[in-house]
Amino acid sequence: MELNFEARYTISKKTADASALWLADIPSVKGLEFEHVVMPFLAKGQFPSAQRESMDDERNLFYVAITRAKSALTLLGSKNAPSGFLAEL
Repeated sequence: MELNFEARYTISKKTADASALWLADIPSVKGLEFEHVVMPFLAKGQFPSAQRESMDDERNLFYVAITRAKSALTLLGSKNAPSGFLAEL
């Protein structure tokens, strides 16, 4: 299933309801901030992706994602195969 993120542009940073839920990919939220960011799929082979082009690019995406949170950040990882990025924190 492919998600369409075009609707995100209809909500400006100034008019977004604080209780709104945004689902977005990491590159589309560069420059934005949110009270609470939830980052799922932090498992080996998922993030960083097993099909990545560059580990540096994946690390930069991770940095962008975790720095979007103003008040709270929730990272959801795997006990059995955690992302290497969790260990780096």
